[in-house]
Amino acid sequence: EEHQREFLHRLIAEFVVETGSQRGQDVLENFDAYVNKFWLVKPKSASLASLFENTRARAE
Repeated sequence: EEHQREFLHRLIAEFVVETGSQRGQDVLENFDAYVNKFWLVKPKSASLASLFENTRARAE
């Protein structure tokens, strides 16, 4: 679960850098208050490891 939190934080941080989003910045500054409002949605057949690997590979 910590890996998922770190991934989400990194994803939001990248979004803020790319867009200058004030809302995104607010989420980062209050991440602990917001993190439980996010849901991870995935196909039943997909593993979390493969989803994170695919996302990481596309980002590179």
